[in-house]
Amino acid sequence: MLGRFYRAAGRLRLAAHVPALLKLAHKCPDLTVAEQALHALGGFCAAAAGSRKHVTGKVLEVCQSLSRRRARWRRLRAPGLRALQRLTGRKLNRVDQFAAWWGHAKTLRDPFAPPGN
Repeated sequence: MLGRFYRAAGRLRLAAHVPALLKLAHKCPDLTVAEQALHALGGFCAAAAGSRKHVTGKVLEVCQSLSRRRARWRRLRAPGLRALQRLTGRKLNRVDQFAAWWGHAKTLRDPFAPPGN
């Protein structure tokens, strides 16, 4: 039931939901809830480019922070990377790869354009 709520929050793509979802993903003691929040943030992949760019930067920050906390990151690595993959449209496998790519892509007019365009 709770998973449906978070999937719906991601599909709605309301900017007002982003801070609460980020907080749940980063600090919620229940890892299942944190996982669902990351999945919901990945749902912003269909949002407008400006909103998607903002959410991508914030999810990357959360994943970088989580990666320094080993026990929590072991559980949230897959949902965190999947959210980044959905948001960016890139199949990268590590947070540092996303950080390097995002450092360049966020300066582009359309960071989400397919490679080669």
